[in-house]
Amino acid sequence: MIKRFGIVFGLVLVGVVSIFMAGCEDTEITAPEGSTITLVAQPSSITISQEAGETRGSTNLAAQLLSSSGLPQSDIPLFFTTNGGLLGSVNNQCVDGSCANTGGGCVVDDDCPSVSGNTIETDANGIATDVLTIRLSEDPESVEVTVQSTVSSTTITVGTNVNSGPSAQISANPPSGARTGSPITFGASTQEGVLITCYEWQISSSNPENNETTHVTTPTINRLYGTEFNREAEQDLTVQLRVSGQQGTCGAGLPFSQFEDSISYRIRCDFTGPTLDAGPNVVRSLANDAQNGVVSVALRATAFDEEDDCLFYTWDCDTAGTPPACDPDAEDCCGVGASVTCDYSTEGTFSPKVTVTNRCGRPVEDNLTVQINP
Repeated sequence: MIKRFGIVFGLVLVGVVSIFMAGCEDTEITAPEGSTITLVAQPSSITISQEAGETRGSTNLAAQLLSSSGLPQSDIPLFFTTNGGLLGSVNNQCVDGSCANTGGGCVVDDDCPSVSGNTIETDANGIATDVLTIRLSEDPESVEVTVQSTVSSTTITVGTNVNSGPSAQISANPPSGARTGSPITFGASTQEGVLITCYEWQISSSNPENNETTHVTTPTINRLYGTEFNREAEQDLTVQLRVSGQQGTCGAGLPFSQFEDSISYRIRCDFTGPTLDAGPNVVRSLANDAQNGVVSVALRATAFDEEDDCLFYTWDCDTAGTPPACDPDAEDCCGVGASVTCDYSTEGTFSPKVTVTNRCGRPVEDNLTVQINP
């Protein structure tokens, strides 16, 4: 009986020992009490060059676990977390066309399947490393990264330094618009001391035939639209400018600054129409002023156009005897017709009208009153 009991007790003891040993094999080593963690990012701030086409940047994180006596602690699991951005140990992000944690092809982060966050064990120097990625469009300008063990944790802040590239402003000569057939200079002014390797000019016109994108290495371009006094060449332009400080062939394939300037610009045959004065009102009498029953009234208009010294006059005497207009196919009508004689054979109130047109076809009209008394 005693021998049987001893056998049973021995079997139970072996079972307990087996369970204890199995538990030890599955349990990770934990950080000792009093241990501390230091966390650094290298670089401490992430630089993202928008001009170079970058939309994200990364920094390397290094956490070191030391005992209370300052000795590195190896093979201890640490866990990294962040309130923004992507962590290499947590987020299965798309890096150079491949998912970081699961492999496989990708184009964007959403192409990579989700994975559970992993702890990272410290090496012989007590160091565990991770990678933080911050994206321009999705993440805040700075994020907090925390690393923790079973007994301690620490947090650092990692910011971003975004390089959007140089800026430039457009100047135009003439400043606000130009006449058809007149030369135009569009220029770019940039910050002093900033190297610009390429200027990208994009001109959009209400006349699509004049749309263009051009790349030059000098800060000015010259343009001319239509011919002088050509009203059909009138159009509205939107002129946009981007610049690059990157090395390479000046062209569409070069990265350009995120800063751009844009102006609206008008092309007109002229910008101001003629001014006109038909002259003073006239009062005449059939009894006193008529010859052979007709009162002849001499009228003279005064017109001026600062953009065009050649003006065309057309009169309407408000009677059937209106003088014919100058025929431009038969003679030089420039300035002809400022004076006219209108004949009136009946009493009444008449309203002669004069129309003046410049070479751009911009008209202006004025009238006066002729009173013919008995």
